[in-house]
Amino acid sequence: MSILNYLPLLIASVLLFFRVYHFKRLQTHIKETYPNEWDKLCANKMGMNESTAKEANIEESIKSGFLSQQQDSLIVNFQRKDKNFITAMAIFCILQMVMAFFK
Repeated sequence: MSILNYLPLLIASVLLFFRVYHFKRLQTHIKETYPNEWDKLCANKMGMNESTAKEANIEESIKSGFLSQQQDSLIVNFQRKDKNFITAMAIFCILQMVMAFFK
């Protein structure tokens, strides 16, 4: 078995780690720059896991809430990079499935 057989999956995994890193950086930025909004985003009214609720609230706010209306360069860059990361991960996962199918 060659490692080249799993290269697309490895690349997709690395991209996932980069996405998580950028999301954590964004969380820190939001916490420091928008403390009132951060408190609202950390509210967990449904009894979910605290980190899961916070991440879901942040992503929703970026899509259609308070953060989507801000002209903050870090938020805008995150949106652009996030779309690119997800698209690239999907492409590499599909490529991995195609390689497995035709092997």
